[in-house]
Amino acid sequence: MAMDRGANSLPPEDAGSWDEFRARRVEEDSAVRMRPVSPLWSGLVGLLIAASVGLDYVSTLKGTVRLSVLLVMIAVLAVVGVMAARAMRRAEWQRTRAIELDRLQSLWEERLDLRSPTL
Repeated sequence: MAMDRGANSLPPEDAGSWDEFRARRVEEDSAVRMRPVSPLWSGLVGLLIAASVGLDYVSTLKGTVRLSVLLVMIAVLAVVGVMAARAMRRAEWQRTRAIELDRLQSLWEERLDLRSPTL
């Protein structure tokens, strides 16, 4: 899956300091869309509206015209299915990426705690 960072942006994993890690993480987090499923819901609502109108229209048709309209409706359903699968994959990737960055942040914090003088 492609990263959501800009072409010139470096990944937080390659940071050389805590401040650099935080800056890169903030940049990456701001580039990630917070609701990857919302386009899917828009598509589903559109599909329901089109399906209700389409089914009403198809019920008045006969023969090959009816078949072609039904095939178009099935194609639209397939496109929405692909959108749903991509949205779910993207959401899973974002969750996995967030877990990995949290782990890296914990490692940085431990490293800073070990090097910082205690009072």
